[in-house]
Amino acid sequence: MENRLFLNTVTAALFAAVLSACLSKASPVFAQAGSPPIELDAAIREASDYLNGKVPKGSKAVFLNIKSDYPDLSEYILSVLSEYAVNDGVFSVVDRQQLDTIRAELNFQMSGEVSDESAQSIGQMLGAQSIVSGAVSKIGPLYRMQVKAIEVQSARVQGQWSRNVPTGATIAALTENYAPAVTGPASIPAVNSARPSIIPPAAPAPPALIDGTYRFNPRIQAFQGARAVHVYLDRIVVRRGYMTIYIINTPEGDGSGYGSSLIGSWKNASLKDMDNNRSGRLVQAVPSGPPFGSVCAYDLSYQNITGTRLTLTSTDNPPIEFYDIVLEQPDD
Repeated sequence: MENRLFLNTVTAALFAAVLSACLSKASPVFAQAGSPPIELDAAIREASDYLNGKVPKGSKAVFLNIKSDYPDLSEYILSVLSEYAVNDGVFSVVDRQQLDTIRAELNFQMSGEVSDESAQSIGQMLGAQSIVSGAVSKIGPLYRMQVKAIEVQSARVQGQWSRNVPTGATIAALTENYAPAVTGPASIPAVNSARPSIIPPAAPAPPALIDGTYRFNPRIQAFQGARAVHVYLDRIVVRRGYMTIYIINTPEGDGSGYGSSLIGSWKNASLKDMDNNRSGRLVQAVPSGPPFGSVCAYDLSYQNITGTRLTLTSTDNPPIEFYDIVLEQPDD
């Protein structure tokens, strides 16, 4: 009788040990008995594993942005994704300091929206082959988390991952100081909460574009990928709904310093109105006359541009681009 009781006790102990080991291997969130699942971190780990299988091994990727109404949540997801990628070592990651420099120059936020076209330009500037971006949106008690990887050269989507994540302690801590964007009639904020909601102010209307001549001194230099090229923006003239852009191949003077031709295919160049998120209609693209001569510069004329922040892109492959042209006050 005592031997049978002893064997039953040993058998039960062994079964409990095997079951515990199986649960630990099958689901990392049960590794510590009694601890609650870390939903957000587990989802980020799953997204990182997915990217490891989609971003080419040995390439370079930039973790660009996570669009959401919660900047702290966006920053957390990007930071942890980058940390996992660095430690996994499947592909390399653009240094955060380099990205912060570009972010400051182009004035975009980690939690804001970045178009695929702009993302490609940023990836080229940073020498990356892939761009990782995503979004987080609240759906009732859940948060919909999406991550995608895009090839810089072709804009091809390499992979897209998404999950519904429960509101755990981490998400609650990262979103407690922010209220989601409100659509429809404005509401009065609650006054009895322990912490007041921080509601982002409405975006100001873009400044009006004034007729006149906008000169750039020094001239704005263009980039082809991450390389600066001898293409410069001299001035922009705005008159009665038309905008004419003057491009030249020298940082100063009349355009005689770098040969007889200007690099860049501008006959179908794209001008983007960044304030109103639309493209201008190209009316004319011709070699410039005086004061620059006939072959060292171009005059590009557009309609349908009313904003003061512009991006100009040639049809070269890779394109030559002026990233962030800002028109403040005309010189005359």
